[in-house]
Amino acid sequence: MRIIYSDVIFSFLKKVKSLVQRILVTEMQIVTRSKGFIFNDIFYPLNFVTFEHPSTLGYFQKDFFEIGINKVFVFENEEILLDVLRHELAHYVTFIEYGPNVSRHGTAFRATCKRYKWKSTISRATLNIEKMAHNEKLLKRVQKLLALGSSHNPHEAEVAIIKARQLLVKYNLDLKESNETTYLSRIFPQKRNSAKLRAISSIVSTFFVHSIFNYGNGVMYLELLGEKTNIEIAEYVAHFLNQKFDMLWEQTKKEHAYLKGLASKNSFFRGLAQGYLHKTRMHSSAALIKIEQQLIQSVQRIYPKLCTMKCAFKHNEIATRLGHKNGVNLNVYSGIAQCRGKTYFLDNLK
Repeated sequence: MRIIYSDVIFSFLKKVKSLVQRILVTEMQIVTRSKGFIFNDIFYPLNFVTFEHPSTLGYFQKDFFEIGINKVFVFENEEILLDVLRHELAHYVTFIEYGPNVSRHGTAFRATCKRYKWKSTISRATLNIEKMAHNEKLLKRVQKLLALGSSHNPHEAEVAIIKARQLLVKYNLDLKESNETTYLSRIFPQKRNSAKLRAISSIVSTFFVHSIFNYGNGVMYLELLGEKTNIEIAEYVAHFLNQKFDMLWEQTKKEHAYLKGLASKNSFFRGLAQGYLHKTRMHSSAALIKIEQQLIQSVQRIYPKLCTMKCAFKHNEIATRLGHKNGVNLNVYSGIAQCRGKTYFLDNLK
């Protein structure tokens, strides 16, 4: 599952936020704030994203107090979208009242839906395959029209923008004459950051993606942002490195028995990243730098208040030098993975 951002998606998320506020105030009698709501005198944050997935229609993610809506709803009628949002808000309220281990669509969840007098279909909201395929085609059509909007042929560009505007206005979305789409993937959930993960992040960033650490509710993720194909490659690289780092460390420890403790291990991992980056910088080009700058601009739009954190660590110079040597010789081998789903349903991520 990958989160996606574009001008059309940003407009859709604005619409989603407005609809959710309507549900909270008029149907649930809950006081809202700009970034969340008040429930039993406690403030709860609420974030929204749009994602791409062949079967999951929506989710509530407790780690980031996040509601995700499948991109196929960008071109769905408002009432169906409202039902999906009610479904995910019911998951949120059920989580608040019963905790993270409550049955996903069990008695507590159904009771929450009943409390707000929502129709029984809310608890099992679905969208048929044909509708999903139709909406997917509409989104692709708008993307193509926006791409034609930058055509060197003035007439062709004007016609394309007019057609794109007509489609977007029909679904109460603003027109932004841009076709750039940024994908976001979350990997390696864990309680805290580590030298190993920071080293992996540094190396993965050389594969045309931007990496950041996102800290949620008692958990953190490494997030990769970029074009879809580059994200897929970077995901593979990150998992490859996660195993390769441990293998290289174990091998180095056997050859240098005096290397012991966490400080030596972390220094080795930092050295690995430094060695690999030293090698790749020798082949950097102006084109690569331009891609990096474009990614930074995308990240700043998605996370306008992004901040950096510094950390102190113990250093072992010998372990760092050995890691650097291994990093210079490190090669990432290609791999392919594919997975397709057939069942369409709403999910509540744990």
